[in-house]
Amino acid sequence: MGWSSATEIFDGAVDVALHFIPWDGNKQPPGILAQAVVEKMYKDIDWGDWDTQDESIYADELTQVRIDMGELDPEDFD
Repeated sequence: MGWSSATEIFDGAVDVALHFIPWDGNKQPPGILAQAVVEKMYKDIDWGDWDTQDESIYADELTQVRIDMGELDPEDFD
């Protein structure tokens, strides 16, 4: 059985982190910041048997991280 409530916790934690990252509009667009935060959050915290990553508001960013980590096959997304 998966840990579906992790989706709300993950999304909330990413939202908080993004809120406190200074961005002046000239350096990195928010999409790059979101990708970096999602990657760090996913890789550095043990999410146990979280199995509803696709329900996250950051699902697109998570998909790329999971492909990079070998959890997903990139051919499934062609």
